[in-house]
Amino acid sequence: MTEPGPGEQPPQPEPAVGATPEQRRDDERTWAVIAHLGGFVLAVVIAWAIRATVGRRSEFVRDQATEAMNFQLTAVVAFLISVVLWVIVIGLLLTVVVGIGALVLSVLAALAAHAGIRYRYPVCVRLIH
Repeated sequence: MTEPGPGEQPPQPEPAVGATPEQRRDDERTWAVIAHLGGFVLAVVIAWAIRATVGRRSEFVRDQATEAMNFQLTAVVAFLISVVLWVIVIGLLLTVVVGIGALVLSVLAALAAHAGIRYRYPVCVRLIH
């Protein structure tokens, strides 16, 4: 290999096929964060789609998407119960508590997933494995 002459660029290494482990890890964390926060857009649908696609390639993404799906199903059921209880005044308060709780727990889960930590919701019925 010869040294580049004046004004010439040194030869660039060929890009590696596929992503580096660091890039894959960043990608996995991003998908896990989207799975946790996607419940605010389309309830369980986004986590399900991520689990069905990206989850096939990454155990971390599959685990976190499954956890997000279980929590989002739990939150939807809790919300529906609170709406039924609107007949009693407590239902309105319960709806607010469920909404704020779901928001806080989903953000905590997204922060943990962004750090690469497998998060488990403290209040969750795990129907999907």
